[in-house]
Order: sequence, then structure tokens, then C-alpha cells
Amino acid sequence: GAEQAELADLGAIIEHCFTTYHTNKAPWEAVFANIRAAGVERTLLSTDLGQKTNPPVAEGFAMFAQKMLDAGFTTAEISRMAATIPRSLIE
Repeated sequence: GAEQAELADLGAIIEHCFTTYHTNKAPWEAVFANIRAAGVERTLLSTDLGQKTNPPVAEGFAMFAQKMLDAGFTTAEISRMAATIPRSLIE
């Protein structure tokens, strides 16, 4: 949390991948806390999917979005982290 917020303060965009939490490498509560610490404006959501043992990309992204909604993030915040911020990095 604090380290990610510090990196974001230095200009980093913090990426969170669905598979990390879906495969139980880290608890879901950690991603929610880390996003709140760094801030939605400095966070990018991705999936890192594509493996046969995991859900298809679109399904996984939908699952990620639902987890975020259930944790209290708004659709606008999720859209910003999943689409607006990633798009801004390649423009």
C-alpha cells in the first residue's frame, strides 16, 4: 500500500493483474487496499490471462470488474482504471 502510493507519487502507474488474485497468489483485499492507497487515477487494471487453466480474457475481465464493484468501486472508476488510463499510456 504505502510503497505503491510512494511510487505513484513519483509518477508511476500501478498495474494490478486479475490472475494474481484469481489464482490466490495474493488476497483480494490486498488489491482493493493497494488501489485505495495509490489512488484510482494512478492505477491500471489488466488480466494477464490467456492460459488454458484460467478463464478467457473477456470473462476474466468481467469477473475482475464485478469484484471491484463488490468492493465499492464505481463503474466510472473501473472504466478509468481498465480503459482510460491504459489508453492514455499508448497515445
